[in-house]
Amino acid sequence: MARWEILPVSIGIYLGRYLRLNSWDVRSPAQLWAKVRAHFQPRAVRGRFAFFCVTHTVFLGLMYGLIVGPLVDMMANG
Repeated sequence: MARWEILPVSIGIYLGRYLRLNSWDVRSPAQLWAKVRAHFQPRAVRGRFAFFCVTHTVFLGLMYGLIVGPLVDMMANG
């Protein structure tokens, strides 16, 4: 992990935090998409979404690169 996978994680954090979506919401896809469409109707929301995702992707990438990556390497190489 830690390269391209961090962006979908940031998107998932946003959806859970602001739309209050959970994993079991995929059982009713029509309601899920209706909720997502309604949330992203205002233009300002799309800007906040982009800002949230960019900042969280950068933050999580830095944390992975500075903390998790070296710890995993240290544990793997003994």
